[in-house]
Amino acid sequence: MPHIHTLPGQHDHTVSAYIVQKLDDQYKILLHKHKKLNTLLQFGGHIELAETPWAAIAHEIEEEAGYTLAQLDVLQPHERLQECSGAVVHPTPCLLNTHTFAAFAGHYHTDLGFAFLTTELPERLIALGESDTIIAFTREELLELSSTDIYDNTRQMCLFVLDAIVPHWIAVPAVQFSKLQPIA
Repeated sequence: MPHIHTLPGQHDHTVSAYIVQKLDDQYKILLHKHKKLNTLLQFGGHIELAETPWAAIAHEIEEEAGYTLAQLDVLQPHERLQECSGAVVHPTPCLLNTHTFAAFAGHYHTDLGFAFLTTELPERLIALGESDTIIAFTREELLELSSTDIYDNTRQMCLFVLDAIVPHWIAVPAVQFSKLQPIA
């Protein structure tokens, strides 16, 4: 979806998926080479006007990474609200940040970041028009990337997911949240 707010000082709401593969007892975070920005980024995009953040992350993961929610666990803190009368409880994001978007001067993205864990390769093809350059990085490989290959804040968030979220949060099947609908 294109930017909803394009004037200086305005914010678009976005979601990000930090997908960590555990293959051969090694954790690697998946990044794709963004076609327009020509840099390595996590998967994600804009929250459309008629969707929840969870619905947005589900379709962005499928379009950009080829994963379905059935192939992923979403990492969650041990203590979290699981039900709430009269409200839909969404998965807890591991990151919440606001950053500038260089294409529009003074424009911002306020982003909810979710961490996912998988032991599988994606079962679907990447959607047409999306980047087909996806690379799995170890912690050490992330540190070796130059600032022209990856934004410093992207690297910091990926390291946080690998160092603080993966070892300490619990894996919950992502499909558990796949039926989330807004309250009518």
